Amino acid sequence: ETSQAGPGNLEVTVNGGRVPTSAQAQGPHTYAISFTPREAVIHTVDLRFNSEDVPGSPFSCQ
Repeated sequence: ETSQAGPGNLEVTVNGGRVPTSAQAQGPHTYAISFTPREAVIHTVDLRFNSEDVPGSPFSCQ
């Protein structure tokens, strides 16, 4: 949810860009981000908005 950030560009990388990602706008300030893991390991998801780290980023998931 980006309503407090204003207009801009969302950047998503998983494992340093080694895993393809998709970010789709779901509304004016909401995005759906997806990726398909190729290995059963912990993945690091980095989110940046207007070249600034999103609070809490990077995120880990398995």
